[in-house]
Amino acid sequence: MISLLYVDDEPDLLEIARLFLERSGEFRVGTSTSAHDALAYPAFRSYDAILSDYQMPDMDGIAFLKEVRKRFGDIPFILFTGRGREEVVIEAINNGADFYLQKGGDPRSQFAELAHKIRHAVARRQVNAERRAACEQLTASEEELRGHYQDLRASEEMFRALVEHSLDGVLITDLSGILLFANRAAGLIIDDPDYSAKIGKKNVLDYVAPESQENLHRDFSNIVRGVDAYLVLYKLITETKREIWIECIGKKIRFLKSDAVFISIRDVTERKRAEERELESGKKFATVFKSSPVALTLVSAADGKFVDVNEAFLKETGYSREDVMGKTAEDLDLFPDAGERDRMISSHRSRQNIHGMELVCRIRTGAIRTCLFSSSLILMDGKPHILSTIEDITERKTAEKELQKSRQLLGEAMDMAHLVNWEHDLSTNMFTFDNRFYTLYGTTAEREGGNQMITETYTREFVHPEDQGVVADEARKAIQATDPHYTSQREHRIIRRDGEIRHIVVRIGITKDAEGRTIKTHGANARGQRPQSGRARRSFGPLWRLRRTWSGK
Repeated sequence: MISLLYVDDEPDLLEIARLFLERSGEFRVGTSTSAHDALAYPAFRSYDAILSDYQMPDMDGIAFLKEVRKRFGDIPFILFTGRGREEVVIEAINNGADFYLQKGGDPRSQFAELAHKIRHAVARRQVNAERRAACEQLTASEEELRGHYQDLRASEEMFRALVEHSLDGVLITDLSGILLFANRAAGLIIDDPDYSAKIGKKNVLDYVAPESQENLHRDFSNIVRGVDAYLVLYKLITETKREIWIECIGKKIRFLKSDAVFISIRDVTERKRAEERELESGKKFATVFKSSPVALTLVSAADGKFVDVNEAFLKETGYSREDVMGKTAEDLDLFPDAGERDRMISSHRSRQNIHGMELVCRIRTGAIRTCLFSSSLILMDGKPHILSTIEDITERKTAEKELQKSRQLLGEAMDMAHLVNWEHDLSTNMFTFDNRFYTLYGTTAEREGGNQMITETYTREFVHPEDQGVVADEARKAIQATDPHYTSQREHRIIRRDGEIRHIVVRIGITKDAEGRTIKTHGANARGQRPQSGRARRSFGPLWRLRRTWSGK
């Protein structure tokens, strides 16, 4: 297992890198937010490699590299930082950095590449250590010299084996670009399994796509003059005419007693495409973010400051973009309820997504609104951010309260009139009743096994046998009716669970689908008195209209 120390002043990135690298079981990652603190670790020498950010407040990555080389020698050191700092790359390599890796892009590709560089650096150090150990064994003795020669030969063979089996392509050319050596990986990258036949014949510059030729010729000329090239990107056309992207390192060396150019290449086509997809995705995200009718905010997970907000947020809150950018929700007093605010912050710190949390929000005018808040943790430019939606539901909550009040009034009115409602679904042949309905029949939903009952059971259990034909006839008329506003009213007898026979007045309506077929019947039952059934029907009418108005029937 490779022991790695990662130094970066951003704790979130330290945690993300540790999770990615330790997931394979190949790495054990120690972390530090300070280069000064890391240098003071008693166990510093025990690490197999060092990974460091460049821009840190107490000591930047180059100064850290110099101290590591001064105190601990050749421990592998990889600089891991942002884009666009060519002078940093040159300074890092000049001061003994093994590799330089830019942050950004797809995290899986990024950390897979990082893991490869760490393995490569550690393996290279082991080979160098073996070669130094062999050299240290030299003595004046001929036997010892012979032994050293054999060790050196074995070490060279080991190095050659590493090159031959490396996943990176290794090329050596003369100063004009003619191929002098290529390992197997290079042949696979350029789609030429018979690459060895090209040695002494093929100019590697011919593989470069037209759009990359100017950069390549410039960089190759610099290498010939002794200026090393690091992590440059070119587009190639392979032997099979396939377009690929390679990442390349070049250096002038001595090979077969002549000046030559050493080139290490890696196929990064998938990473390049992933970056292009990410760029395209970023453009789409920006378009959706900006034009969304829902209020959206983007906040840095590191300090809670607004990175971006859309027009819907500005419109709903009354803030301008200048009021919001670089501020926190606490600065704006956007969530005045301390308990709700603390609960939201706690969820963010524990990396939990939030779905549909109701919060009290204060807009710029000082007005208090009820909002529905949701958020998710996302990565942007390799850094964690919080994407949130804030939906103003004040009017909805008011409407819900009014609806609840109307339902309560309706229930009270129905209770006073001994009025109950029901619904019958023709597709399932199932009645739906509530507790008020069962009360009229002297029973409960629990006793009857729930709030639904098939037609045959209801008729058998509750309708008077002599009136079952009347009920069936009314149901048939309702189903066959062509008028979508059809209603009917009929009085019949029921048998309660205690055996009492009562007269009820039933008002029936229907619901039709788009093809004009009756799909449901619904209605209301009221306790009636046989001698006064006419008066019962007259008093039933207004309550029926009330129910139809409330339910939208």
